[in-house]
Amino acid sequence: MNRLSLLMVFLVLLIVAGLVNAQEDYQKWLEKDQKAYQSYLEEQDKAFLEFLKADWEAFEAMQGMQADIKPKPVDIPVAPEPEPEPEPEPEPLPEPEPEPEPDAEPCQKPTPDQEPKPGDETTKEKIIHDFLDIPELPPEREEPVPPPPPPVSAEKPKVKFDFFDKHYVVNQIENVRMNLSGRIDNAKIATAWEHLAKSDYKPALQQLQTHADRIRLNDWGRLTFYHAYAQKMFPRNSNDQLLLDWFLLTKAGYQCKLCYQKNQVLLLVPPKQLLYEIPYIVLDGIKYYFIGFDNKFRAGDKVYTYRGGYQSADLPLDFSLVVLPRISAEKKEKNLGFKYNGQDVSVKFKYAMDVVKFLADYPQTELVIYFQSTPSRSFQESLIASLAPHVREMNELEAINFLLRFVQTAFSYETDDRQFGREKYLLPEETIYYPSSDCEDRSILFAFLVKRLIGSEILVLDYPGHVCTAIKLAKPAAGDYILYKGARYTVCDPTYINAVAGMTLPRYKSTNPKVIEYN
Repeated sequence: MNRLSLLMVFLVLLIVAGLVNAQEDYQKWLEKDQKAYQSYLEEQDKAFLEFLKADWEAFEAMQGMQADIKPKPVDIPVAPEPEPEPEPEPEPLPEPEPEPEPDAEPCQKPTPDQEPKPGDETTKEKIIHDFLDIPELPPEREEPVPPPPPPVSAEKPKVKFDFFDKHYVVNQIENVRMNLSGRIDNAKIATAWEHLAKSDYKPALQQLQTHADRIRLNDWGRLTFYHAYAQKMFPRNSNDQLLLDWFLLTKAGYQCKLCYQKNQVLLLVPPKQLLYEIPYIVLDGIKYYFIGFDNKFRAGDKVYTYRGGYQSADLPLDFSLVVLPRISAEKKEKNLGFKYNGQDVSVKFKYAMDVVKFLADYPQTELVIYFQSTPSRSFQESLIASLAPHVREMNELEAINFLLRFVQTAFSYETDDRQFGREKYLLPEETIYYPSSDCEDRSILFAFLVKRLIGSEILVLDYPGHVCTAIKLAKPAAGDYILYKGARYTVCDPTYINAVAGMTLPRYKSTNPKVIEYN
């Protein structure tokens, strides 16, 4: 071997040794950093365990609030058909004017700067046809796709579970001893938390969070997703499931508590919005609602929980529905028919089944949340294809009356108590899916149709026992209206069968509604 070869070998050995040393230094730094971070987490857990081990206080579960205490109408009256206006007698054609003399100046034609005013007869047809210039749906916005979840370790046990017909595989949290059974107290709960905090839970939590991001779950969706995982982790013990829900939510940064009564535990969550028909307790001025899944509870029961909370868990659960989940690609179609001006009209809608399934057991929250939701793109595309050709050639009032007749008569009416056994507001896709709907559901659907196809300003009128809408028309129409912030809004009731704009259900004519702005 010549000197040059020996020199090359020597240099290679130096480089390899340097890389090894650098890797060892990096590994030592990483282990030191991880130990420091773990130490911080342990300090958080130690402080939290002090809350859990201290005496828990007793609270009485309060009766869940009702969104509306007045019963809804069981039967909706049919509005009288307006009598057709008599056709005017034909007027004789005017005498033709004599031709101007050759030396007379010809009439001036309007210049582009002399555009006729909207009330001029010369522009009547143009106004009617251009008023509803319905735009096509914009191209779907490309949202950043969250990265794939951290890989599931092939060497460690896995948890396989289904969430709305879709299959997931996530790392199992190992070496966790809980088995909350028999008489439960805070000492047992504190011990279970300690076991979970000392476990290697982070890979599983990261995988769950990433999966939830990729299918666009809101906070309620995340909780139910975690619970589906917990059910497979502890298939025989609902208390262990709820305790794991509580642990995962807390470690994900959400504000929540666990409480116990006799031999069961329950989750307590303080959401951003009001929830209805769910018992709750008030702690430090905040409503905490009971979430039990399979564990049952009732108002009046006494439960025990702790004050204070986990240091970095301060996010309230957000029940808003501005973004709906995309769990699966399953779409279904439904044909609906109704009559308008003596003509049969048929429309076809597509709706996303994952939205319908996700909302089947959704806790009832504030009415405005449902009006703020946006249906799936497939629903909107089918809406435009079915309804836009009918309203495109109408003026604003004609189009509103057309949409009113559709929502009033294409669906059967049924109160939520009769159809679901509880109060349940429906989003537009649910209204298409279910066989019947009531006043809130129809108002939510009608408001979205008007917003998407016409663009008029809308108010929601919330009466005791009834909901309808009011619309600010470009040209005031006859009939009932309300004045709001100096503007006139014509009453439009999508439940009052055959009613046109300006007609109020007779029983509510003398009642002042609560007004909700719809944007």
